[in-house]
Amino acid sequence: MQRVLRGRALHHYLGCSNATFHRRFRKDPEFPKPVRLSAGMNGYLKDEVDAYLESRPRVSGPDTDSTQL
Repeated sequence: MQRVLRGRALHHYLGCSNATFHRRFRKDPEFPKPVRLSAGMNGYLKDEVDAYLESRPRVSGPDTDSTQL
């Protein structure tokens, strides 16, 4: 059985607020679509959210290089 992320758990997992989630992720056509759990209750499959996050480009550059500490 796949884990479903909803509400605060999803926002915590993504590291963003509810407002940021709606502004940034919900408008991204590549972000996974919600699944209906019951009338009025939706969630996101964790595996699909993980795949989306893995598909995003990595930040690189002098500010992110941990070997320069």
